[in-house]
Amino acid sequence: MFHLTTHIEAFKVAKTLELNDQDVLVNFLRQNLLNLTQFESEVFTELFQNGNVIFLFDGADEIFPQFKDLMINLASNIERLTENCQFISTRPLYSEDFAYELYVDPHKLLPFDKTQRFELLVKFVVSNNLNTDVNIFYKKICPNLNNKNLSKEEIMQFNVSLDSIQVVSKLLERGKKILSKIESSNVDGEHLILNPLLIRMTAELIVDDEFQYTENAYKFYDAFVNKKAKVASKKGEIVIEDIEG
Repeated sequence: MFHLTTHIEAFKVAKTLELNDQDVLVNFLRQNLLNLTQFESEVFTELFQNGNVIFLFDGADEIFPQFKDLMINLASNIERLTENCQFISTRPLYSEDFAYELYVDPHKLLPFDKTQRFELLVKFVVSNNLNTDVNIFYKKICPNLNNKNLSKEEIMQFNVSLDSIQVVSKLLERGKKILSKIESSNVDGEHLILNPLLIRMTAELIVDDEFQYTENAYKFYDAFVNKKAKVASKKGEIVIEDIEG
């Protein structure tokens, strides 16, 4: 598997190579992208020549547009010169480019619907705030969060208190409202809400009483990054400096 953003230097080298030659192609893959030892190179070469390698190129769109043609050329040559299999992940914007060049039909990952988004929000909130099984909590407790008559037996099986359940209930209500505001805030909100990362950010930000969502959805990312930076700073992992001007 290749996280393409970590192989920028290799792609700079590829610009000087003729990747339509199989020997050059395999040498580039094993030396520049994989950085294999001699023994590993011999094993890889045999597997590659016999069509027994599965490539996963992750985040192709993140090295576009600088290396767009090169990435397409690399994938095309692997397809044309070998019997190996490859998967390329990219945002929908660039999927048609690969589909056209490789003569394949792109597959799209469907976004979560509202029920699935709420389930993910529950799992993030519960895992961050309660020491209990998040899947069972979602199935057993969530349908009764607004029920004031939860029995002690029902509560005890989750090793949590009624007070903690009420806290989580309030957090989830706040999270649902914020996600709804993001979705309806502007055109971008309709797309941002499809990103699971946004749900995770919501789950972490709603714990802070001082956090207030603004209509600018992109400020949401700023708030999340700032929170993470403060946490890392307290741990001594980074140093935050005030920049004037």
